[in-house]
Amino acid sequence: MSSTLCVVLNGAHAANVEFRGRQAALEYRREYIRQSATPLSARFPLSNPMVRGEEVRRWLLNLLPDDDNVLTYLRSEYKMSGRDPLRLLETPMGADCAGAVQFCLPDRLGDLLSRQGGSTPITDSEIAAWLGAYPVLPPVMDTTGSAFPVTFSLAGMQPKIALRRARNGSWERTWGSLPTTHIIKAARSDYPDECVFEHLTMSTARRLGIPAARTEVADFGGRQAIIVERFDRSSNGMGRIHQEDSCQALGKSQSEKYENLGGPGVADLRRIAQSGGPATSGNVDRLRDMLLYRWLVVDSDAHAKNYSWMFDDAGSVHLAPLYDSCSWLPFRRGMRTGDVPMAMSMGTGTRVSDCDRPEGLAGLAAKLGRPRSEICERAAELADALPSALKDAAAALPAVECDRGSVEEHIAEIDIRASTCEQIAAETPE
Repeated sequence: MSSTLCVVLNGAHAANVEFRGRQAALEYRREYIRQSATPLSARFPLSNPMVRGEEVRRWLLNLLPDDDNVLTYLRSEYKMSGRDPLRLLETPMGADCAGAVQFCLPDRLGDLLSRQGGSTPITDSEIAAWLGAYPVLPPVMDTTGSAFPVTFSLAGMQPKIALRRARNGSWERTWGSLPTTHIIKAARSDYPDECVFEHLTMSTARRLGIPAARTEVADFGGRQAIIVERFDRSSNGMGRIHQEDSCQALGKSQSEKYENLGGPGVADLRRIAQSGGPATSGNVDRLRDMLLYRWLVVDSDAHAKNYSWMFDDAGSVHLAPLYDSCSWLPFRRGMRTGDVPMAMSMGTGTRVSDCDRPEGLAGLAAKLGRPRSEICERAAELADALPSALKDAAAALPAVECDRGSVEEHIAEIDIRASTCEQIAAETPE
């Protein structure tokens, strides 16, 4: 049995996906190719209007939640039990995905193209109920009723909800073409103050001059959460900016996001960074800084899906701001820092101890195609400025409930780690 899924990009009918069982084929519309330079993916250039095979499925699946429990629940709520999870894109979830891409069945295409959509208020207590019950959504938000249908799709494992912030600061849930503007993620019970430490990591990066998504820490019904401003939405909150993550750009599945599981590494990210030619010459510099920063703070979950690429009007790709970055030092539970596994290798090996050697920085330089002296100088600069930037970020924390003692311990540990990393940079031969 076959079916068609319409693909809308930047408000235009860009392509169709044809499903035959679990097989998927994507075809760009000729009119879209004539009028636009923006592809759905770096893997699906407009010069190749028809794409068939498993890579189409992989690209689409990367838009959905990673948690199988969430997918099972959503399929059940949308009366799709046992069916291909990709068919969730036929539901209202397909109207608000990462980037500027939207999906709908043919009979709903007119609504998306005419930008029909709207929003309704949601209270802090309802947000708390959603985050607390995830992935089994509370009855008031059941997708089978009209009270709170799931109208967004976000990858990842952490409990989250995509909402729109109104001008008065209140929250709204959207439907149709109206974009969400923020993502709210809850701290997981196994990781105390997870949202505080993610916010500190992100805020510190910005203070170091590294482009990073803007974040806040808040409390919803006694539940700690981090509010992330979407960088794939326009500044006025009315438009979408197209992007894809590195697994999508490289044709990898969600399960291949870690390098030691067959996923992309630094050299793969560099190839994407350089694919746009001179117009994107700053990509490798920004990638270098993000990789070094994540090493400095021991962000052990910096896998390929946590690096994304944004498309400009000419179709060139630009490295997206830092996101989903959090130091793992507060959560290692007695594990030696050197034993913490990293998502990508700098030189050889993926443990912190492998990276914390001159061979680590030398290997990073080789994979980025940059002189060792440049990598070491930049590592030393960031390490030198890191402790002060973190202290400033901590001083600006709002009055949210958290373990302030743990925050102080983290500041002290980062101070020591920064000195260690600065010494490694000094010992790396040119």
